[in-house]
Amino acid sequence: AFRVLEDAIVQRESDMDVAVVLGVGFPDFRGGVVRYARDRGLGHVVQRLEALAERHGERFAPNGLLRRLSGAGSRRD
Repeated sequence: AFRVLEDAIVQRESDMDVAVVLGVGFPDFRGGVVRYARDRGLGHVVQRLEALAERHGERFAPNGLLRRLSGAGSRRD
């Protein structure tokens, strides 16, 4: 989701959330994948993705936008 945002395929976090809920079937009670990541804590998500990347390859590595947002605690939407 954060790669899609970073590549400007969608402009807003809320657009990404709607897309994954309606298009992929992400649980709507979670609010979407970006909302879920923010609720869990972006720092926590970065740590989990780094662990997955270590075990399963770079495709799981957190991208630059997610890393920046996790450190800054900022909102994009």
